[in-house]
Amino acid sequence: MPPGRGPEVVPPGHLLLVLPPSPEGTRLRAFLAERGLAVTQVASDEAAHNVLDSQPIDLLVTPLRAARIQGLRLLALARDRNPAVGAVLIVSAGEEAAATAALDRGVVDFQVPPLNQEKLDATLRRILERQALLDALAEAERRLDERLGFPGLIGRSAAMAALRATLMELAPLDAHVLLWGEAGSGKDLVSGVLHRNSPRRNAPFLKIHCPALPPRLAREVLFGRARGRG
Repeated sequence: MPPGRGPEVVPPGHLLLVLPPSPEGTRLRAFLAERGLAVTQVASDEAAHNVLDSQPIDLLVTPLRAARIQGLRLLALARDRNPAVGAVLIVSAGEEAAATAALDRGVVDFQVPPLNQEKLDATLRRILERQALLDALAEAERRLDERLGFPGLIGRSAAMAALRATLMELAPLDAHVLLWGEAGSGKDLVSGVLHRNSPRRNAPFLKIHCPALPPRLAREVLFGRARGRG
């Protein structure tokens, strides 16, 4: 075994290997298991569906097309269960164009038989390492959000990053903030974040349902009574 390679350096991962019964498939399963993967091998879409419905899968190796196997359908189902799943397609000669077109659907690589076991192992290892890195980044982001009082503001998109930056600027200010958005867009969540990070964080956080108040009473509750009124 090459130096630095072996089960001890493989991040934990569960591989779903979808292959018709064959000596080559048996050898491949044994090889990948020796390299440290938990391998579940099945021979049909139906059996693969049962696995995907019953246990988490990190990796998928499947033919693009074979008897009782539709690889892209399996990949769509696997990514529905776990969006981070990475797949390697096994394609026949002439199917390379179809496999290349699927690279934006979670397919990381494809191979034409006979399979190169070492190359496949290296590809699966890269997928697992990337998944581990993304998990570590998500955990670091979660801890940072908790420290800054941003729990619940999940996501790593540019829009979420801009929202966090804006909240960090606004929260320390003694200023009125108007939050505008459709129902369900997260106004309550954002207002709570502002309060927890504001100078008034130790004061009560009061929520008022304005449509339930008469207009005059709503004005008084929100802005106080005008001077000279009893």
